[in-house]
Amino acid sequence: MQRPWEEDFDFYLSRMGKDPVAVLVDLGAGPHLPDPDLNVRVRVLLHLREPGADGLVTAEERPRLYEATDRLAAAVGEGLGGVLVGRVMVQGLADLVFYAPGTAVGQIDELRRMVDGVREEYDVDLDVAPDISWQFYREVLWPDAYEHQFILNNRVLRQLEQAGDDPTCARPVDHLVFLPDRERARTAAEQLRALGFDIPEPEAEEDGSFRIAFQGETALDDGAIHEHVASILGVVLPLEGSYDGWGCAVIGGDRPA
Repeated sequence: MQRPWEEDFDFYLSRMGKDPVAVLVDLGAGPHLPDPDLNVRVRVLLHLREPGADGLVTAEERPRLYEATDRLAAAVGEGLGGVLVGRVMVQGLADLVFYAPGTAVGQIDELRRMVDGVREEYDVDLDVAPDISWQFYREVLWPDAYEHQFILNNRVLRQLEQAGDDPTCARPVDHLVFLPDRERARTAAEQLRALGFDIPEPEAEEDGSFRIAFQGETALDDGAIHEHVASILGVVLPLEGSYDGWGCAVIGGDRPA
């Protein structure tokens, strides 16, 4: 089925208690929801053959899982008019999430036949239920502010990698945040300085909000930038502010990111 939005898949990491969770989500669907024509949630749960110690897929199994996912997505799309919108991987399970037209509720036998195509490779469970409001997508797949920033961080990191950057090199990283008023901007500035950032005085915007453009030094590898940015979010979000992203010079490459 042709998606009524532009596909935009990306992934982020989260936790379920002590267990790591890897989530793949089509971010392109978010602004278009709920879709009244796709009001049934179809979950196909594949039991990983040999998950890693963290409960996630191993590099060895990944091609098999991706090939099975592609086959199921094609079958559900052609047979039910459904679309794959995400995957949740945790505790040895790969939970493939589709949304399909209401007629899918009456096509369980057909869905089982589709799933039979991967049963030689995986033990499979099915869960089909109406979800008019796309609650599962909103509450399970959609990233929170930290998880969404994780996605954006990785997109910048990929741009830097393509430019030949060496992520192990520490360098000044530019950040920009916005606060709703002067008082909260000053509070944010104080807290960010306490974290070691070089913070200038907040600047007033035409709409009455305040911006703070500042720098902090960090390397970009081994999750360092994620921790760096998370510390900023921990200051700005409780003050009802927003984080507008980061950038830095390429080290070892030919152009800035």
